[in-house]
Amino acid sequence: MNGANGAGHTTGTRQPGDSTNTDAPGSDGLKKYQEAQQKKWQAQKDAEARDRLFGQPTPGRVDGKDVEPFYSEKLSDEATSLSSSAKSKVDKAAPVRNSSLLRTAAIALPFSALGLIIAGTVNAVLKPYVDPSASSGLTKQDVKDNQIVEQSQKDVFTAANALNDLKRNAKVAPGLDWALKSNDERMDTLEDMMDIIERDMGGEAKNLGIPFTLASTGAPRDDIESRAKAISSRLAVITTLFRSVGAKLDANA
Repeated sequence: MNGANGAGHTTGTRQPGDSTNTDAPGSDGLKKYQEAQQKKWQAQKDAEARDRLFGQPTPGRVDGKDVEPFYSEKLSDEATSLSSSAKSKVDKAAPVRNSSLLRTAAIALPFSALGLIIAGTVNAVLKPYVDPSASSGLTKQDVKDNQIVEQSQKDVFTAANALNDLKRNAKVAPGLDWALKSNDERMDTLEDMMDIIERDMGGEAKNLGIPFTLASTGAPRDDIESRAKAISSRLAVITTLFRSVGAKLDANA
C-alpha cells in the first residue's frame, strides 16, 4: 500500500515529530503561539507589579475608553443630567415618594453612617474649616489647603447627591459637626464617601451592561493636595459613568 503524499512527507510513513497540523501539541505554530501568550501575560504581570511598587496612577475606563480629565463643571452638568434622567424614569414607573418616606429612606443611607444629615433640615456647612479672612495666624499653605478641601467637598457632595437621586434617596449635606473637623478629618470622610459612590455607581453600571474600570490613584500620600488630586481622578470616572448611565436610562425610557 502506498501512503498518500503530503506536505513535508515523501512517503506514507510519518517520522517522530512530523506533523501537518500546526495546532497539534509540540508543533512549531503552537509553540510560537504559547510563547507569545506567555510573553504577553508576563508583560502584564510585570506592569502590575511595577504599578504596585511605584504607585503609578492610571486613569479609569468606561465603555472601553480612557476617561477624560476631571472638571468640576462637567461633573455638575452630568450630575444634573443624571438626576433628570432618574426622575423621568421614576415618574413613569412609580409614584413619587412623599417627604416622610424620603426621610425614612435616608436613615438607611450608607452616607448616614458618616455623620451626614438630610439636606435642607438645617443649614449646611460648606465653608473652610477656618475662615482665612478672619484669621491672622494662617500660613499660605493653610489657606491653600482650606481652599482645596472646600472644592473637593463640593465635588464629592455633588456626586453623592446625584447618586441619591438615581437611587431615589434623600440628599445629604454636611452637618454642624463638619465645621469642627480638621482638614485631614474631612478628607477622610470625603474618601469614605468616594468608596460608597464608586461601589454603588459600579453596581448601577454593571446592571446596565456598561463596562468600566475604576481609576488607580497610586500609592497613598498624606498631604491635602495629593489626596484631593486622587479624589479628582476617581471623580473623573464617576463623571463618565453618570453620562453613560443617564444615556442608558434615557434609551430605555
